[in-house]
Amino acid sequence: MDDAAKGSAMASTQEPAISSESPWYFLSNHGLVLLAAVKNPDATVRQLAQAVGVTERTTFRVLSDLEAAGYVSREGGSGRGGRFIFREDVPLRHPLNRSIPIRQLIDLLETPDVATWRWTPSSNETELSEGAYRLHGLEPRPDATSPEAIISASVYPADQAQVREAVERAASLGEIDLTYRVRLPDGDIRWIRARGQQQPINATLMGTFTDITREVQLEAARFSSEARVQVIFAESETPMFVFGAGVRFDAVNEAFSSALGRDQSELMGTRLEDLVESGDVASVRELTEHLAVDGGPISVPEVTLLGKRRRRVRCSIRLWVDATSSATLTGIGVVHVNH
Repeated sequence: MDDAAKGSAMASTQEPAISSESPWYFLSNHGLVLLAAVKNPDATVRQLAQAVGVTERTTFRVLSDLEAAGYVSREGGSGRGGRFIFREDVPLRHPLNRSIPIRQLIDLLETPDVATWRWTPSSNETELSEGAYRLHGLEPRPDATSPEAIISASVYPADQAQVREAVERAASLGEIDLTYRVRLPDGDIRWIRARGQQQPINATLMGTFTDITREVQLEAARFSSEARVQVIFAESETPMFVFGAGVRFDAVNEAFSSALGRDQSELMGTRLEDLVESGDVASVRELTEHLAVDGGPISVPEVTLLGKRRRRVRCSIRLWVDATSSATLTGIGVVHVNH
């Protein structure tokens, strides 16, 4: 073999060519089918096959493997009307990952993109990720923009002055840590925390945007009606929550989040209707309508709350409004789980 042939053989061994006609992915069909079923627990085999891009036969075989290994089961049969149920504590299969439960992989893959930004003070150009635009209620732009354009277009008017001052300080200090509000197109207010530092190899600042609206709501709830029942609320073994306008959760205690198998932060800002089984929505709507008119206390004797991964919790709910609160429709809810 001549030198050219040897070189060609070595190159092919060290850097294998990847054909664009044979796409490959970081997840196997098993991982993709599982993720598709997590996103749509009511899907049929055909719908899962279409989502993943494989045949129905392959999808059925993968589901059989997942069920045999204990990762998933089908409630209500395999046809329409069935629903996938997941075992989140089953570990991953490869020896390198057997200490990791499957829920960590699912949570990682379901996490939305990180909202990032990059700012060059010398040119005053800012590059934002798509997630950063969405957090600010703006349409993504293909080209760079300026901090002032973002501030003027999205930051709450009362916060704009402090944001401009923080940006000016960041240009000289090389770091920023700022909390402010943005007004979304639908009129809602979102709280954003912007953090970042200057990179050592150039004069560019890079950082992230984080939505901290739920944390702010929780803090506000501690100084509203919850303040008078804070000790009871925090220590009670009975699931309790503080609700606000539109009967959205402003705060939940540990017992409530545990009953649904969800983090407290996941429940903040969620409407009560969005946590109940479809057949029970009418009961909850009637409950909240009477609450707005009568002021409570009122209750619904039987309802199914849906926890994480559509886990069902059968319970009764009792609500009453805090008439002394300055906020509209602020009160306390108590859930009695029916074992």
